[in-house]
Amino acid sequence: MSADNFLKNATISTIIPCASEVNLKNELDLLLSDGTCTTPLSYIQQRDLLIFDEILTVYIVLQLVNCTDDSLKAHLPNVLVHLDVFAANTAISKTKVEDFPTKELIFSGFVKDFKDSLVIHNAGDDGKEPHNQVYVLWTIDVYLRRPRTRHQQPSVIFQASAALSSSKRLQGTGQDDFLPSLTAGSLNIFQPLVGPASDNSSEMYLPASRLLHVAPVKTEERVYNISESSHNPIRIVPVASARIRYSRLNTYCNRPVAIASLDFEMIPFAKLETSLESIDLSLSNGIVENMGASAGLDLPILCRSRDDLTFVFKLIPNQSECYNASTTAIHSVLDIHIRAVVLISENCQPKISMRWKASIDFSLPLNPIFGGPSQVLQRNCRPASLSMAPSEATLSGDRTTQCAIGLGVYLSLSTPTSIEVAQGFDWEVFVVNRSNRVRKFAIIVIPMRNSLHRQRFTSRQSSSAQSLHALEVAHAAVDGNFTYSMVKTSVTSYETELICLNPDLKLSPLFPGSCYAALLPMLPLSSGLLNIAAVKIVDLETNESMEIRDPPDLTASLAPNF
Repeated sequence: MSADNFLKNATISTIIPCASEVNLKNELDLLLSDGTCTTPLSYIQQRDLLIFDEILTVYIVLQLVNCTDDSLKAHLPNVLVHLDVFAANTAISKTKVEDFPTKELIFSGFVKDFKDSLVIHNAGDDGKEPHNQVYVLWTIDVYLRRPRTRHQQPSVIFQASAALSSSKRLQGTGQDDFLPSLTAGSLNIFQPLVGPASDNSSEMYLPASRLLHVAPVKTEERVYNISESSHNPIRIVPVASARIRYSRLNTYCNRPVAIASLDFEMIPFAKLETSLESIDLSLSNGIVENMGASAGLDLPILCRSRDDLTFVFKLIPNQSECYNASTTAIHSVLDIHIRAVVLISENCQPKISMRWKASIDFSLPLNPIFGGPSQVLQRNCRPASLSMAPSEATLSGDRTTQCAIGLGVYLSLSTPTSIEVAQGFDWEVFVVNRSNRVRKFAIIVIPMRNSLHRQRFTSRQSSSAQSLHALEVAHAAVDGNFTYSMVKTSVTSYETELICLNPDLKLSPLFPGSCYAALLPMLPLSSGLLNIAAVKIVDLETNESMEIRDPPDLTASLAPNF
């Protein structure tokens, strides 16, 4: 049989069985076993309701008439099967895809594995002459994504087509005619430009003769196409919707942490039960902690109409991303994957899959007290001269404070457990350079100064003003008593409870990834809870500074013989 007659009387159709697990070959063999059934495809029960976000298995059936085994083996490998799925509004019934005014392509694919095609032979006799029918079956997985346009009565239309080439060619691959495989290249038109032009040679040029017929001329092969003649729209509805929201913890923490709230809501008008199988969240540069696992919220969960489930996750970026000094914009990609099973009946249980990606910004604000940065402040190089928020070590009573600084430095301060008044002790300072260049720093300890309360003086009337109290005379601009009190108290005294004996500590050049340990001598002057105002780190090259206002708390006690 020639290629012209191979698809001459052939028909192609799509079948969507109602049962999720079905062997279509056995069903067709059973219908064709008695020899009286001439249209076995019409006896197969098919789906009348589809669901958005469903992974659907579609069977494409090619029916051939009077086809021999030799022609089937010769032409079947050259058949290219294509499937298009459209979403349309079927308020008015139509029979052709072109008749629908608004339709959207939601899936398009080819049958990739032709070796797994099923071939069923059926020999029959219509009374005039004997003939045989051959059914060729292919399977293709279709993902029914949601269309961009909204339809009042959404339906899905499947359109299958088959193409036969007159010669065997690669199917499903985009072969480039301009770059054929294993073919010698043409002459190089830039060959005169290889070497430098000598004095005796002529000027460099490009021959115009080589610019002709650059694109290879190839005769188009004759292709025979058939497509599905009639279309049966199938109603499709959404069952569930999901969305995710983020909120950054507004706590005094040097490491950015975000809380993700995933809402899984069942559609109210779809009276179907759904089993929520799994929810997978993965962060590109970090880890995801399921905060509902400790509460015993395990999957799968049976959901009914109007149910709204909320799952809470903690998103923590990697430390390498948090401590990078080259940029203050910390972006990560969150991958969300939800799998569920819709329980339509015992045999029909379609699987739905929702998967999308979202971008999360973990950038720390300039000052956590004032909230997140505005659009103007979201730039790559923001000044790092504002104070960092205190860490949780101060609240928990820990003797060690660890913090990451925007200058690309990891600083750790450690103090001894017991401190006595008038007895010096050392603060252990450990610095790690996490930036990608050599840095030079200076550590400055700013003491906590408590100013004495100034006495409030009230201006009194002078003797001259008292003698003329009967007259309405305004007060003098500068009263003598007030001037005397201001001059007397011009020098304000301060009290310092904790003194650093080396307030300016210079660090040697730190190479990328290197560390440095130093001691800061301290002297307590009073008993009780002591603290300093801040520890300031200054970059000696760029003059950028950063203040750490959460040093470890100190408790000094009086000596026994003090």
